[in-house]
Amino acid sequence: MLSVAVRPSSSQLVSCSYAKERSAVVYFLNGEKKRVGDTVRLKETIVQYSDENYNKRNQKQVAQLELSTPNFALGEDVLLVDSPGLDATGYEAHEKLTLETLLPTVDIVVFVTTVKSEVDKKMKQTLDTIAKYDCPVMIVQNMLDAVRPSVDGKKSAATVAKERMNRVLLAVEQSAIKNKSDVKVSQISAVNAMRYRCNPNPTEQEERAYKAARYDDFVAGVKDLIKSKRPEIEKQRVRTILEHLEDLIRQEDKRTENVSTSLTADTALTAISDNITCALEDTYNDIYNVIMELEKIYAKYFSDDSEAAGRKISGLVSAFLRKDTLDEEDIAEIKNVVKKFESKTIESVQAFSEKCSMAIEKLNLPARDLWSYNGLPRMPEVSVKTKVVQRRRTVKKSGILRSILRGITFGLYKGEETEYYTETIRDDEATKESVKRYIKRLQREYAKTLDAWSTNAKSTVLSIQQEIDLRVSAIKEKEQQVLDANDWKQLRKELEKCFKRYAGKSQKQEKNVYERVNDDTNVSIGTKLIKAPYKFAQLYHAAEKYLHAVQGSVFNYAMEIKQRRDYPVIVISNSPDNLSDFLFRVYQIKKTDFRREQSYCLSNELSVACSPTADQIKSMLEQRSGANVFLLINGLQFHTEFETILRRSVQENLRPNDALFLTIQDFEVLSNGNAISECLRSVRMEQNTTANGEKGMTLISHKNPVYNMAIIYAQTTDVKLKEETEFYDSLTARFPKLVSEIEKKRINNILRS
Repeated sequence: MLSVAVRPSSSQLVSCSYAKERSAVVYFLNGEKKRVGDTVRLKETIVQYSDENYNKRNQKQVAQLELSTPNFALGEDVLLVDSPGLDATGYEAHEKLTLETLLPTVDIVVFVTTVKSEVDKKMKQTLDTIAKYDCPVMIVQNMLDAVRPSVDGKKSAATVAKERMNRVLLAVEQSAIKNKSDVKVSQISAVNAMRYRCNPNPTEQEERAYKAARYDDFVAGVKDLIKSKRPEIEKQRVRTILEHLEDLIRQEDKRTENVSTSLTADTALTAISDNITCALEDTYNDIYNVIMELEKIYAKYFSDDSEAAGRKISGLVSAFLRKDTLDEEDIAEIKNVVKKFESKTIESVQAFSEKCSMAIEKLNLPARDLWSYNGLPRMPEVSVKTKVVQRRRTVKKSGILRSILRGITFGLYKGEETEYYTETIRDDEATKESVKRYIKRLQREYAKTLDAWSTNAKSTVLSIQQEIDLRVSAIKEKEQQVLDANDWKQLRKELEKCFKRYAGKSQKQEKNVYERVNDDTNVSIGTKLIKAPYKFAQLYHAAEKYLHAVQGSVFNYAMEIKQRRDYPVIVISNSPDNLSDFLFRVYQIKKTDFRREQSYCLSNELSVACSPTADQIKSMLEQRSGANVFLLINGLQFHTEFETILRRSVQENLRPNDALFLTIQDFEVLSNGNAISECLRSVRMEQNTTANGEKGMTLISHKNPVYNMAIIYAQTTDVKLKEETEFYDSLTARFPKLVSEIEKKRINNILRS
């Protein structure tokens, strides 16, 4: 009923139980609730409240969701609570809610992970936390359908699954859980179970997949665990309630010990809000007035309206714009007026910025919440325009002979000639036209600046206002607590009566007896040797070589596109298995047992590292003048701390000649969970925000190389419907055995993500 997502879900709790019809009840933090009946759009309605994509940071203020369905398999007296989750970077509040608030209140823990997930320190820490509450626990490894034989063919899927279970059992042995032998580990395929149970007419193939999903074993195991633990659960529940009563009395006594009944109004937050709101309005008006002044200049002196042109105005601009001509002095005064306008704008914006900075500092908010101001646009200079004109003049010819002739003729002979020359003069029309265009451009550019500034400034003010609103709400809540302090005295007496009445019933301690669930005898895991003709073995090896050749060609093509063929390769992963799979698929290197926090130089052109430290990553990169860094990632664990720490460490140590290629390892799992599009968007966003090194690519490590062809094509082509169809046709023609209908659907998701 809930959506499958790569990103964490919202922080509210979601519970599910048995009922005769499907329904959902949404509880809000303000105490209101909304019931959704059994409709065909029930799932779409639930998603609006439970999915982080639709309810980011719980903007809809949802407290919890209660789901009911007749298909609930765990029994009518069981409430299954889905916690927000663990180990998501940026969502630490989810983990706190799960471990600190929810865990102490439940009777049985079903710790859900995946068969593909690595057993790391985080899992051991979580098991240690569960151990503090001495709570029965079943560990469920989901996505059993995604388990495949080892890439070298030496281990069957069943053997790989058994190894994954053994790793979890080893983590249990190393944890602080007291009764380690009582911890159950169940491996299931939830997606195959869902397809079978939600289909009124399942096929034989779906029925076989359902049996292999081992969902019924999981349900039976939970029911047996509940049955064996019910007596102790009920006693523990009474003890827990009494402990909470004791804690409540003690905490409330301490809280109200020195509480004053008088309330003082806190006007500081209101003053900050009023201050930045007024500053925003004043600054907007200042910039708008600049634009209006320019509009007045243009309207009064460049308009065809003779009446408007003849009006008297005041100010510096009236003197020179009333003239028919504009000289250097007039232009200088125009520049001076514009300069004053610009200075006024800059001063006003700086004053607003300072007020916002003071508000952010007083509220102790991060400085990144303050927008950056890039200043007014640079404008070309305006000047007096000139033109060159040709002129003529009469001049006397020089020489002794001409002087004698002028004397003999008593001045009748002039001895003159016409001389032509050029002169540069002021072009009044061009100057006026230039000033006209100058003012219009100022008007236009300043209007753009005002719009851009207004958008950013409003966003900043909104962020500050939201923080103030949250704090005002907190203050009001605190004030209410103060008002309720006197009521506590009467309530305390009633709680003490309850405590005395039930405290005696929880004195007797009984020995915990647990039934072993999912015993090893129920696990059908093993391999069988079968005889096959030699030609089948030859065909298998030929097909394997073919896939290796195509896979290698695809990776080489990606390097060629990025002009990175001549750079050595460094492969980094948190998972030894993922590291081995990648090396076998791309380089045909057989299975190798890699150890964590170790790096290996396999050749001059290839180095690998498993869960390396930051120093190891830095050392590997410093040994080369540039490298292609393949970071192997799990999409469904992309936001976990386990994956994020390694990714950040690699990104921070990249150098200018390095290129990062984020390579998805769990593509099959993403496909089964319909999470391809979401994962690729998250990975591409991360790829584009990598600041260091050259821009690499997002790639896919899968036994079928067509997925890599699709994702490379999507990153190098502006994919349209026509090109997408041509790409399908090309793949089908060249690789007919690798592109079925399933592959086409997945390729479509890749191209459109």
